[in-house]
Amino acid sequence: MLTEKQEAYARHYARFGNSAAAYMSAYAAKDSLPSTIASEGSRLRAHPAVAARIAELREAATATADVTLDLKQIFAKLCLQVVTDPRELMVLRTGNCRYCNGEAFAYRWRDGPEYQKALADWQRLAEKGVVEEMPGCEGGFGWRPFHAPNPECPECGGGGTVHGSHKATDEYGPGAAALYEGFKQTAHGIELKTADRQKSMEMLVRMLGGFDDKLELKGQLAATIKAAVAVAGDQHTAAGMYAEMIKGR
Repeated sequence: MLTEKQEAYARHYARFGNSAAAYMSAYAAKDSLPSTIASEGSRLRAHPAVAARIAELREAATATADVTLDLKQIFAKLCLQVVTDPRELMVLRTGNCRYCNGEAFAYRWRDGPEYQKALADWQRLAEKGVVEEMPGCEGGFGWRPFHAPNPECPECGGGGTVHGSHKATDEYGPGAAALYEGFKQTAHGIELKTADRQKSMEMLVRMLGGFDDKLELKGQLAATIKAAVAVAGDQHTAAGMYAEMIKGR
């Protein structure tokens, strides 16, 4: 059991890491000789019970700081997920449709293997009794999605077709990175997994006390979050907040 002054010493030392200053503060020894302050401070620091208390206080302070920082990071990430446009994960471009540049405006194939696959699919359906028109190759080969649309095309009227592709993850800004949660390969290509923005919004409301549940944030963290949400009205602001909150991690 520590004395009141030993406890005061331990708390001061755990925070500032200076044995002489901790001794002066706890024992009101500012008028003592410097040599006495130094020796007494070192003696207290070596006391087993005092040393154990210092270690306990530092461990608790570290855990509290980590939890606070983690919550700030979570809050900032949720802000980004809510305000970021999911289209930032994609690249959308308009190019020619399959008929734009085909011979006589007929369907144009990318290459021979694509046409061969279409023929194989048609044959399988035919064997099952499904009657469809056999694919032809009158439109030729060499279709590329981002070639310019043909304004005379009778199929799309010159408007072409919007083609989407996924941005490379190393091109993501902070908002896109917050939304991105991985991908999976499907029969139709890569499917991105993204954060549920509705759930992110609900969690933000909870963090701000908007729901009648048991989640409650107190002290400086609550003040920080309430102040931040007042200005986190757009992606750039939220991104700046996120960077500031994790600085020095």
